[in-house]
Amino acid sequence: MFAKLADTVMKHSKAVIAVWIVILVCSVPFILKTNSVLEYELTEMTGSDSESTQGKAFMEDNFSNAVDMNEVIVIAYDTSETDVLTKIDAFTNAIGTNLKTAFGTDSEDNAKVAIKNVGSYNSGTDTSAVMIFSVSTSDEGINFANETGKVREAVAQAKIDTGYGFTTYVTGNAALTYDTMLSANSDINKIHILSIALIFILLALFFGALVTAIVPPLGFGVSYGVAMLGLYIFASSYTVFYLTSTLMVVTMLGAGCDYGIFIITRYREELKNGRKHHEALSTAIQWAGESVFTSGMSVIIGFACLAICDFAMIRNLGIMLASGIVLALIAALTFVPAVVNILGERTFWPNTIAKYKAAEEGNHTSTHGKVSNAFHRYFKWAARVSRKHALPIVMAAVLVSMPSVYVYATSQSSYDMISVEPNGEAKEGLYAIMDETYGGTLMPTYVVIQFPTTATSAMGTATLAGNDVPYLIWNENALNTVTYTGYVPDLMTISSRISSENDIVASASGLNSWQVLFFKAVCDQVKAAHPEWDDATVATAAVTTIAGMDEAQFYVVNTALVSLMPSAVHDYVQNIVAAAHAAGKSNYADILAVDGTTPVTLANLIDGILNVGTGLISDDGKAASIMIVTTEKPMSDNTMAFQGTMQTAFHGTDGYDSAYSGTISKSYVCGTNAIMYDISGTVTEQFDYIQVIVVILLLLLLFFILGSYVTPIRAIMCIILSVIWTLALTFVLFQEILDIPVCWIVPIVLFVVLLGLGLDYEIFITTRVRENRIRGMDNDDAIDSAITSSSGTISLCALIMGGTFCTLLVGSSSMLLEFGFALGVGIFIDGLVMVTFVGPALMHLLGEWSWKGPAFLRREHGVDNYE
Repeated sequence: MFAKLADTVMKHSKAVIAVWIVILVCSVPFILKTNSVLEYELTEMTGSDSESTQGKAFMEDNFSNAVDMNEVIVIAYDTSETDVLTKIDAFTNAIGTNLKTAFGTDSEDNAKVAIKNVGSYNSGTDTSAVMIFSVSTSDEGINFANETGKVREAVAQAKIDTGYGFTTYVTGNAALTYDTMLSANSDINKIHILSIALIFILLALFFGALVTAIVPPLGFGVSYGVAMLGLYIFASSYTVFYLTSTLMVVTMLGAGCDYGIFIITRYREELKNGRKHHEALSTAIQWAGESVFTSGMSVIIGFACLAICDFAMIRNLGIMLASGIVLALIAALTFVPAVVNILGERTFWPNTIAKYKAAEEGNHTSTHGKVSNAFHRYFKWAARVSRKHALPIVMAAVLVSMPSVYVYATSQSSYDMISVEPNGEAKEGLYAIMDETYGGTLMPTYVVIQFPTTATSAMGTATLAGNDVPYLIWNENALNTVTYTGYVPDLMTISSRISSENDIVASASGLNSWQVLFFKAVCDQVKAAHPEWDDATVATAAVTTIAGMDEAQFYVVNTALVSLMPSAVHDYVQNIVAAAHAAGKSNYADILAVDGTTPVTLANLIDGILNVGTGLISDDGKAASIMIVTTEKPMSDNTMAFQGTMQTAFHGTDGYDSAYSGTISKSYVCGTNAIMYDISGTVTEQFDYIQVIVVILLLLLLFFILGSYVTPIRAIMCIILSVIWTLALTFVLFQEILDIPVCWIVPIVLFVVLLGLGLDYEIFITTRVRENRIRGMDNDDAIDSAITSSSGTISLCALIMGGTFCTLLVGSSSMLLEFGFALGVGIFIDGLVMVTFVGPALMHLLGEWSWKGPAFLRREHGVDNYE
């Protein structure tokens, strides 16, 4: 196979190069638009069957009045400042005007983008406070994840227009996504430049040649261009997380250059051994090509197995990384040899083969010659050490692994995706909210509840004192005003229990009925007067008391209830109660008739504000939501654990679903936190299978390639040890020293990436040992020769691969830092330690057992010549 490949590439080198360049040129227009089709919000990449995803979809389809906290404006202010609320009112009016100018109006001249006050919050420790406004749009074509810049410009212009210097933040999921997009584009540009510069410098130093420093990156360049075309096409139909593009850069750059280097180095070695150009290149393509192909297949298998995952971010990441390595491998086996074939020995300009030989023999006095000779002596020493001290080396590896396994097994990764977001205004705004109120205010947990039948008789808008006010009239299923039973009282009880039974819950806001609240307030008064009465007696007395109350007494209780209203609706409710009292209608007499037919009471209007205005009731009245605000910040460990608690509370044995089966036909726990909980649970569960599948497939690959029972197991064990060492170092550095939580995605991706890429170097060295055995060397001589001739190249490849991953350390999010550190260090450990010392030591100790295999594979690989 590889002999035919060598013959084809060498005969048609110009055609091979031309084909790659034509494809690359045709890809350029699409490459420039790739970022526009990527997804920057992780919670949009869920599995379609998860409970949280179903709940989110149901809310989007049925709760058009729900308060949209996807994009919010936060205004920080001092409560002691004179006329501060008047200033905020003028300031937000200016923002509204600017948003109308920026986004335009609809056919009825209403602003397409508007803001709504959702409350002010103060921690109570000082006079600082924040007021939060949701930003919503009536135009489905407006995506705030792309338009946050315009919203911020409108806020900035309002400061100029009014002269008020409020501290403001535009935050929310959409704003976080917008900031992530900006930082990601900036990061990838820096990573591109640093990676290519690093590779060029390392290649120039290693080969002492400028041309050699250019050829492997050229191979990466053509393959990466085509890969970006593939990414654009794929991401136009499926959701692809932005991190995929970044990881494709570093994996393809590292792996593609490694493959090209291995072929060029083998070509140089054959020239040093006296072979002519065509024979040397043909030998390099055949022998190094087989190693490169096997290595590439191991990486492709590892990445492709991620496609098993239901979580779109992981699945599509695996698909695109595997596709990228396929292209990098093809370029390394075709484009790079074609360029080398045309250039010949000029590939190593300004160096020459004669100088390389002199340097290896210690006869070249140049700096590069001395360094080359020093490296040659180092790897000869490493070969002796790995054989002479094989058992101590293996024992040392085991000793290092013991604490590493402990750290790995006992460390917990974090679900806190907020902490790994890049710094920016959105993140600062989120923390500003947390300083003044509860952590879950911006990203609450929702429970969506479907009723067996509709809960409403009528919903709409009435005009009262010149203002449009929503109204809501319950039917008998929702509220029986004689017995005070039905859907609404049940949900009020459930909401109350959620709040009282979970310390992490700051508030649980579900459906409310003003009449039920009134009834409970009177019950409390009766209970205070007669503490010895049971609940049934108290309820009966309360009904009698209400029946005998006059207008003034109703107003007293109503006024007391107003004081209990949250800030977002307090003023609205207070104004309606005052208007009803002025009209003598506080006792729930009809205030007005809508369209002259539907009688509307004070309770109907307030229920409209509490339920329709806050978006807690569905458009058709057949479902409701409970909004749960946690005391801790979104996606903290305790907040994530609470999602599981809620799922059990509703769906578990004797849970709310069964206890209130007459009210709940189906329920969903949803919201950003619930989505992340479901994602992490699904991925963690499936990753156990993915790990097993990856290991089995790689063992089979190595078994058929190497024709050995033991060597594949030895190679996989070495890689797994390096993965465990790396993960332990990552947890210690980030969580223990830097106090940065390790994102739960990092260990999962790290295992597969390192298992595939790290196995490259195991394959490179093992296939070279096998080649030496086929050429007649005994086991130890084959190992020594392989280390001496190939470990330098493998070390260079490890420095390049690990170095490109380390360029992620310039990223602006801690997730990139963790990926960069973990992947970089993992490659360094495998390429510089495992392959050079631990693997050869094990091969020495195993002796001939390393090469025992089935007869049919022994013959296929020429292993009979070993005897």
